[in-house]
Amino acid sequence: MAEFEIKLSELEQGGKDFDLPLDPAWLDRALDLPDLHADPETKGRVRFYASLSGNDVVVNGRVKTAVIAPCARCLADTRIAVDTDLIGLFSRKSDARALPPELELTPEDLDRETYSGDTVSLDGLVREQIVLEVPMQVHCREDCPGLAVPEHVRGPATLTEGPVVDGKPIDPRLAPLLELSRGALSKGADATRASDAAPPEPSKKNKKRAI
Repeated sequence: MAEFEIKLSELEQGGKDFDLPLDPAWLDRALDLPDLHADPETKGRVRFYASLSGNDVVVNGRVKTAVIAPCARCLADTRIAVDTDLIGLFSRKSDARALPPELELTPEDLDRETYSGDTVSLDGLVREQIVLEVPMQVHCREDCPGLAVPEHVRGPATLTEGPVVDGKPIDPRLAPLLELSRGALSKGADATRASDAAPPEPSKKNKKRAI
């Protein structure tokens, strides 16, 4: 049985407002995803206005709930608040426009759902809007450092801890380049000091006088 169902008889006298609870247990079953679950502490709501336009049912409202997904960096359970639009257009199956297989669907066809009988189920639409609100990369916080690397896997500190220059840490992968540049600068400075300390060579005139 559908959780969010509209009876056409309810809309025959005009549009109607709906305010329905969104049970976390139902949401868990509807999501049916290994890494996405309903937040058991959040009692969601599905609020919408439904009306008839000929045989079409137009739905416009909002969904509020929360889901739990693992952080992409540290894998910790992360709560994601959901507050999104719920907009749908449902046509009776017998009235839905059938397209030849060689023709592409238009945006209008993609946004249109179908129903049969005297009831319209919004379960699929509610689930879809919730899933679309979950980011591709979930982060428990902006500066999440990620999983701690065990010491026996981490390797020597020289590979994981970069030098600090002018108070700023340097990527350890760039440390060898930094050492090369320091070596080149050091050799250049030594050569400069050696040239400054060496006495000037006597000119040819001075050499002849010395003879």
